[in-house]
Amino acid sequence: FNVLFLSRVGDTAIDLPCANVGIQLGMHFKSRR
Repeated sequence: FNVLFLSRVGDTAIDLPCANVGIQLGMHFKSRR
């Protein structure tokens, strides 16, 4: 799921900032679980 999410984010916006935000969100959700 994480890989798919990251891949989707990269596909939607290849901008580094956007990718960074996506990674941060993923980490937040992972930590929440």
